[in-house]
Amino acid sequence: MRHAFVIHQFLPRHHTGTEQYVRALALEARRRGEEARVLTREPSLAPTTSVRAVIDDEVEGIAVRRLALGGDVEPNPVLASHDSPIAAVELSRFLAEFRPDVVHLFHSMGFGVAALHAALAHGAPVFVHATDFFAVCPIATLTLPDGSACAGPPDSGFGCFQCIHTEVGAVLRREALLDAARTVHQLAGPLHGHRRMFPAWALSLAGRRERLLEAFGRARAIVAPSRFLRDELIRQGADARRVALVPYGLDLGRLEGLAPAGERPVTFGFFGTVAPHKGALVLARAFSQITEDVRLVIRGRIGEFPEYSAQIEAAAAADPRIRLGGPFAPRELGRALSEIDVLVVPSLWHENTPFAALEALAAGRPVIASDGGGLAEAVVPGRGGRRVKAGDVGALAAALRAWSERSALARAQREIPPPRSAAAAFDDLRTLAVA
Repeated sequence: MRHAFVIHQFLPRHHTGTEQYVRALALEARRRGEEARVLTREPSLAPTTSVRAVIDDEVEGIAVRRLALGGDVEPNPVLASHDSPIAAVELSRFLAEFRPDVVHLFHSMGFGVAALHAALAHGAPVFVHATDFFAVCPIATLTLPDGSACAGPPDSGFGCFQCIHTEVGAVLRREALLDAARTVHQLAGPLHGHRRMFPAWALSLAGRRERLLEAFGRARAIVAPSRFLRDELIRQGADARRVALVPYGLDLGRLEGLAPAGERPVTFGFFGTVAPHKGALVLARAFSQITEDVRLVIRGRIGEFPEYSAQIEAAAAADPRIRLGGPFAPRELGRALSEIDVLVVPSLWHENTPFAALEALAAGRPVIASDGGGLAEAVVPGRGGRRVKAGDVGALAAALRAWSERSALARAQREIPPPRSAAAAFDDLRTLAVA
């Protein structure tokens, strides 16, 4: 069987959970004597130029085609992020050359509505994967500018201006221009959106969710990795009959280099971007409330949110038990997990299924996590997990204190169930494709 995997970005420049998942499935296909090829955007190659380039290369033997589409090619980046006719043309060419038996759209950013229709025209079964909230939310996190949870696109999408273009949203609200914006949107034809005009960029958000979900509903299935994400998509308007649940599976080979803890003090860890919605500051404040002989390692990109990062750095400067480190390469996952005994995921947003938590559990590291979203499914009390109310500093401090002794930690480690493998996830996806 031939598998076409379409994704918004890919290794080696981009290596978050979705990219690692696609890699694992592609390698699993090869292990079984099948073929998988990847089509991806490559935003780092042509962010602002007139370049329209197609680059063929490979990653660990996986054939990868990269699309570099510059700003002159896609003058309205807001619209192109969820409806790119140029990407759809390249997808059609890719499918015609490869002739896959099944097409998986693993992330629709940079492809979207037009590409989905191009994939359907190919004739093979098409599956759309909801690896985050992009179908509903243009920034994919379902959070508001202040970091709080969002219930979905407010005011038919016009309210998303406050997240994509805060200045435009503020002017529309202040000058009572929302009704006029709606009229402009209704009168403008679809081709007017693909223009280098700032109003066109903002208006592209109106009705975005409805367009995406209607297109996704034409696929064989929308694949969600957690019950929470499945139910949220249905609540937002997806056809329940089209949404399938396929939990993630892990490439356990990524844990190479994992070492036992040794005699060090219990060490807690945070892995991820140091951003407000990830809750690293909540963790730092909770850690400062406990006096036990423990350690905290925070590893991730620091500086993307300067004011927020400054508070993290101040907390580390005030407490010698806290160590800050940069992000680690995918091949260093086992060694990074060797540095900690417990992973903490203090997210303030609707996490779907964070790979960091799944990988920590697979490595025998218990996880303390916020109690919302898909985290509640991945991190289970009595199965190596402990959950606390999101943003509750006192509750998180109590959870840290409870696992500050190795005897309590050892009990939690024994409770961790065997991990789900990428091979099991591949089996489930293959079953969907031939059903």
